[in-house]
Amino acid sequence: KYYNNRMLEQKEIAKRVLCNMFNIKESDIVFMKSRKYNINEARRYYMYYLFWHKKVKHNHMKEHVFGVHHTTSMHHVKRMRDMIENYSDIRERFIYFIFQTDMLEWEKMKTDKIYTMNELLKPLNIIKNEN
Repeated sequence: KYYNNRMLEQKEIAKRVLCNMFNIKESDIVFMKSRKYNINEARRYYMYYLFWHKKVKHNHMKEHVFGVHHTTSMHHVKRMRDMIENYSDIRERFIYFIFQTDMLEWEKMKTDKIYTMNELLKPLNIIKNEN
């Protein structure tokens, strides 16, 4: 039960952070109605986060993003992974998203050493400069 409550809470936070990052509404993320660039990108971040960080399988993504087919989920997750690997600005934005959304996942990223410490600490510098 704790896991389910935490998952729901993290999903809500993730949607809120993405709405602020991409200047969209929550419904844009959870309903497959638009293909506008910023909406598609936010949805891609969301599905990638759910798949890799919350262990939501492609077949179950439709319970989180209404109207998405499992092959569409596979496409978005693969595309996001490729973008994170190949584009430092996307990697930086995704780390910022994780930092704002789920501190436990951000801490886990530090111990997993997938990203450099400089990459992981950049969100702290961004937030410090905003204040």
